[in-house]
Amino acid sequence: MKVMYEEKTHRNDFGSLVVTSVDDAWHPVNDKDYIEWWYFDSFNDDKSIVRGAFYVMGNLSQSSNGRAGVRFFIVEPEGNELFMDEAFPLSSFSASRDKCEVRIGKNYLEGEPERYSMHVESDERTLDLEFASSLKGVKPSPEGKAYFSNNDKFMAWVVPQPRADAKGTLTSERSAWDISGCGYHDHNWSNIPFIDYLKDWYWGRIGDDKFTIIFAKINTSKKFDNSSIRTLTIYNENRIIYATSESAKWDLEGRNFKVDLLTGVRYPEAYSLSVTDQELSLDFSFSVEKLFGRMDILEGHSFLAKWFIRTLKKVNPFSLAFVSRGHGEIAHRRKRNSLRGTVVHELVNLKK
Repeated sequence: MKVMYEEKTHRNDFGSLVVTSVDDAWHPVNDKDYIEWWYFDSFNDDKSIVRGAFYVMGNLSQSSNGRAGVRFFIVEPEGNELFMDEAFPLSSFSASRDKCEVRIGKNYLEGEPERYSMHVESDERTLDLEFASSLKGVKPSPEGKAYFSNNDKFMAWVVPQPRADAKGTLTSERSAWDISGCGYHDHNWSNIPFIDYLKDWYWGRIGDDKFTIIFAKINTSKKFDNSSIRTLTIYNENRIIYATSESAKWDLEGRNFKVDLLTGVRYPEAYSLSVTDQELSLDFSFSVEKLFGRMDILEGHSFLAKWFIRTLKKVNPFSLAFVSRGHGEIAHRRKRNSLRGTVVHELVNLKK
């Protein structure tokens, strides 16, 4: 079985990668494996972190088998971690197919690629944020999709806001503070059974004073020959300067592996990101400073279902989030620049 997606490198022809309002709208699919989420994060001036998503999942034609919700992780300036998580029946969800306009209970998300607003409530906590774009959005390929053996099973990913100015407020039961930082927004939808089709994926964004780099490396299961789907996009202060989905052009390697005692997930403590291509080379190394936002991907399943999946399928499906620091160098059209910045990234583990 094969994975099919366009492998192409863009150096000047970026027109086909432009994100529109429709790309960030709702893309419903009547399939039991359907899931769609609108993700946001912000690494803030006071070292606090906001990271989370609005989501909907399940067979939309059978309301009893689907659910929607909001899930956000917040790391306070002093390091304490807060969790905002509310699940709702499908009847509480509504969205537009023309633009990003999502309602889940009292929570809402709306906007265009230039600016988004969100409101999230959970217990005694309230989060209000606005994201104003600093750079234009991008699709990793003209469709933003990878197909698995046929056109019925796919993963889609678009990035309406590769970099944004994030501002807002968070009120909790213990404190309230203003949020101001460097934000990001992407949007995913899919109808593949992740546990059967994928082994893991690594995603991240690098924020340097001058450059913004977004990467994703998705490793498939044996069913798809352990192949790798890779996309990388590089921006300078104003625009895209390089984008590739060709696996041979770049790689992300992990080293110094460690096991997280709370989840049992094995993860790298250090990474090397490298690109070698015409007119562009990149060498960037980064090391983990903070692990947070542990999420059980089987959350919402019954205890028996979790046991069955973990035991019989021999998987350990967890998502881990990280903040890292890195340094390196980029050379573009014979001009060299040093890189030094923060990396917000994740590892989604789907196997033992």
